[in-house]
Amino acid sequence: MLIREAEIFREVASRRSFSRAAEVLSMSQPAVSQTVGNLERRLGVKLLDRSTRPCHLTEPGRVLLEGCRDLLDGFRELEDRVKGIAGQVSGRLCVSSIYSVGLLQAPTVEEFARLYPDVAMRLEYGHPEDVYDAVGSDEAELGLVSFPRDGGTFECLPWQKEPMVLALRPGHPLAAGGSVKPSRLAGEPWVALQMRLKLRRQSDRWLKSVGVDPEISYEFDNLETVKRAVEAGAGVALLPEPSVRREVSLGTLATAKLEGVDWIRPLGIVRRRRRPLSAAAKAFCDLLLETPSQATGPAPADPGPLSDGRSKRTAARDADVAVAG
Repeated sequence: MLIREAEIFREVASRRSFSRAAEVLSMSQPAVSQTVGNLERRLGVKLLDRSTRPCHLTEPGRVLLEGCRDLLDGFRELEDRVKGIAGQVSGRLCVSSIYSVGLLQAPTVEEFARLYPDVAMRLEYGHPEDVYDAVGSDEAELGLVSFPRDGGTFECLPWQKEPMVLALRPGHPLAAGGSVKPSRLAGEPWVALQMRLKLRRQSDRWLKSVGVDPEISYEFDNLETVKRAVEAGAGVALLPEPSVRREVSLGTLATAKLEGVDWIRPLGIVRRRRRPLSAAAKAFCDLLLETPSQATGPAPADPGPLSDGRSKRTAARDADVAVAG
């Protein structure tokens, strides 16, 4: 089997879509379909069940996918070692992010492109479960999430801590003093995220801990829509401070700090456990950790080694030294 065939099959099988694989590989869909078809004919087995949408792996396909992952990881690791001798970082890197985090990383992505022009980077957005699915299926090498999981399939590198603030429309009485006692929130209409999102569930627990039972007026599935509703006067919201910084500077939102509490939204970089990171992924992790965050200022101190014993924090330009495995 050729390396290119293994790469194409892995993309199709991981994404369960010929069209999505073709887009990622910068190929035409017919060319991708032809490659997989030729592979099936040569092996004499059916690898994908195309009768369903999305397509599904057959048993031979599952075996081949696992083998292709091992083959390509080993090949990429060897290639990185050789290129690393000359300080080269190249290849492709896909990062999956929740919307509210990824949208703040545009300057970091631009800086990464400047530093590593030979890396074709792709930043995809989705809800938290979409991010974990992408990382778990190898669609993405890294995931940027809040309240990150660390265990089982996933390993997490702690990244940032975002303070939570009360977001209000400008001129709201609670915005006058810059800080608010939680008890004053009783009876306020709230704009909230949907219950299936971790930040909503955690926000409810935080408010309950200070005796506030929020009266939810509207629920949405992303922070951007929550902000627009607060701007329109639909209610107040508990949001990460970095996510509203732009609106506050434009004067479309106001914020107030909640007195007597220290509520934060932790962010993390997740990867699939035991999968070696590419040189490009290591370099991007370093840049995230060492560049002052658009969210919270200076990056945290070195959090120590991952389970494989290697450093989580290295110089952003040194692609030979492991960041997270």
